[in-house]
Amino acid sequence: MWHQQGNRYTHSARVSNIQLAQMHIWSASMSVQNKLYRDINRLQLTTNSFRSI
Repeated sequence: MWHQQGNRYTHSARVSNIQLAQMHIWSASMSVQNKLYRDINRLQLTTNSFRSI
């Protein structure tokens, strides 16, 4: 009985670790997307200012 409870605990801990890793990967990819988005916006702004000259 105790052995089963211990296994269940380690399993839930492992699942929470996986979820934490996924959240970390997701937030990292989101920050990369945000950087790309800002760069694209900056490019569009510079091309628009060149056109207006």
